[in-house]
Amino acid sequence: PSGRPWIVSVSGCDRTGIVFHVTQLLAKLSGNIRQLSSRRMEPSGVSMYSMNIEVEIPDNVTSEQLLQSLTELAMREELQIHAEPLEEFNL
Repeated sequence: PSGRPWIVSVSGCDRTGIVFHVTQLLAKLSGNIRQLSSRRMEPSGVSMYSMNIEVEIPDNVTSEQLLQSLTELAMREELQIHAEPLEEFNL
């Protein structure tokens, strides 16, 4: 599969289903996950979860469609989600 590479960063309170919901959305958009890393943290005794995904998004999915879908997911699941094209991502 080919497409445009994006970096998607997700964070929120740790709970069951975070990986499922995000990867399910990317699959519905026919995204191809090239790399995924995640970790659980407990700053100040609160369990937090963060995940970074490198994903190829097909050319027939607009940037606006991807960002709108991620924004809706973030609101529904009470997550913070940031996404940007890989070529513009500054490490």
